Amino acid sequence: MKMNNKKNLSVSVVIPCLNAEATIKAAIKSARQQQGIDLQIICVDDGSDDETPKILAQLAGEQVIEYIDSGSCGDAAWARNQGLALSHGEFIQFLDADDQLLEDKLYRQARVLQQSGADLVAGTYHYININGRHTTHSPGNDIWHGLLTSNLGRTSANLFRHTALTAIDGWTIKQQSSQEYDLMFRLLKNGAEVAIDSTVGTEIIATHGSISHSNEADNGHRFIALRRQMIAYLEQSNQLTESHQALYKSMYEETMARIKRFQKER
Repeated sequence: MKMNNKKNLSVSVVIPCLNAEATIKAAIKSARQQQGIDLQIICVDDGSDDETPKILAQLAGEQVIEYIDSGSCGDAAWARNQGLALSHGEFIQFLDADDQLLEDKLYRQARVLQQSGADLVAGTYHYININGRHTTHSPGNDIWHGLLTSNLGRTSANLFRHTALTAIDGWTIKQQSSQEYDLMFRLLKNGAEVAIDSTVGTEIIATHGSISHSNEADNGHRFIALRRQMIAYLEQSNQLTESHQALYKSMYEETMARIKRFQKER
């Protein structure tokens, strides 16, 4: 598909992989099926001890993907940064190895970034939980409300401008949860503009081994700490409203109650 009097849209898809033998082929296929873009696919293995390295080496040999064997760091943010360093696309898609892109996701969102000049598209996605239940999540137009409530897309649902990511040195290493919201918070602090995509573009599939299910209490404390930083920034930049304060108080109370329930059940 040709762009009238405009340069081709180029997107690099970065896929961190850890023991993803059951899902990685489907994730890569969903990226390869994207139309209307110059596509680069980079897979970063992060110490898998299953068949993932063998699968990736074969696909790299067939020139389907570019493959980085990062050793055994075990940190998704570090792996994403490795892929980002190798990428050459104007726009960056971070795709988890158990998620899939839907038709025209990359072309549609890349055009939004190209035409609007924004640095980030917050995308709509289908979420499939570990019990197989499907829900649809759409970001709202209030950017800070979305950031505070984790309603500004997800890693695999969003698309980023390459230069905006490199300006903040990419992902925070060893950020064990709320990784994408730490990233987006730093982007916003650096002046990034956000566009909203209301069309479903990604299927995000929960797995029993995902970080979000590994330690509910620690994740909750990190969630609160990051939102406290957001409130402090809004206050310092004279953007804090009573609505933001009330929202943070409500989330704090709900999260602490969830942490106490989790600890009681253990």
